[in-house]
Amino acid sequence: MKKILSVIPARLASTRLPEKPLKDILGKSLIQRAWERAKLSKTVDRVVVATDSEQIVELVQSFGGEAIMTDPKLQCGSERVKAAADILAAQENKTVSEVFSIIINNQGDMPFLPAGVVDDLVKFLAANTDKFQMATIVSPLHSEEQFLSPNVVKAVVTSRNEALYFSRAPIPFPRGEHERMSFESPDGKGLVFGFKHFGLYAFTPEGIKAYSTSKQSPLEVVEKLEQLRVLEMGARVGVHIVASDAMKDSVEVDTPSDLERARGIAKIVEGQKLVGDG
Repeated sequence: MKKILSVIPARLASTRLPEKPLKDILGKSLIQRAWERAKLSKTVDRVVVATDSEQIVELVQSFGGEAIMTDPKLQCGSERVKAAADILAAQENKTVSEVFSIIINNQGDMPFLPAGVVDDLVKFLAANTDKFQMATIVSPLHSEEQFLSPNVVKAVVTSRNEALYFSRAPIPFPRGEHERMSFESPDGKGLVFGFKHFGLYAFTPEGIKAYSTSKQSPLEVVEKLEQLRVLEMGARVGVHIVASDAMKDSVEVDTPSDLERARGIAKIVEGQKLVGDG
């Protein structure tokens, strides 16, 4: 039976937060917390970290995780994910499509991503492989500050759950004063500014092969968003919409301020565990 693989790409050379995977969050590194969350998924059969750093390999192995060394010249996380899948399949003398049915790019900078969201994305892609070879997640964006921030990636999504575009710019752009909040939120939380994109991706074997064998696209380079390569390839990206409440603690750690927020969330999460244990 084919398996579902979750790969967490991790590298030390982050420009905004150097050595990001190693950062401490209440006694555990960022990469350990991401790995622990990934392991909670009920649909995933195997979780590995794909990295270009021996230091990260040693750290992952120290807490019982599995890590794979990949080429440091790879250009983005999804390419690193494909490289890890190739290595694992080769260990069985098989191709990726013979071993895995779905391959997940599970970002190493989201230490509190709900496992249920990963499971729902897997189910969404599995039910729509006739339409999409790649799928991702968004949630309704209720904050104007986040809508305008270039650090928050926005997505335009059709009624068919298909992505039209992703950008750091505020899209869809409101031409008039009142047009910005012009559609009802799918999560029942009232009117929204748009959709916030989270960097969680699920690929079919065919989809990730096509991605990894394509060159970086112009829009991908300009926006620094790897998913734009798929759209520029002419392929379709499926979008699973997640309620904003489900993603409220899913901070993406890219900056020192994000790291402090993650530490604050960890205090709440660990406190809840202690109360539950008592």
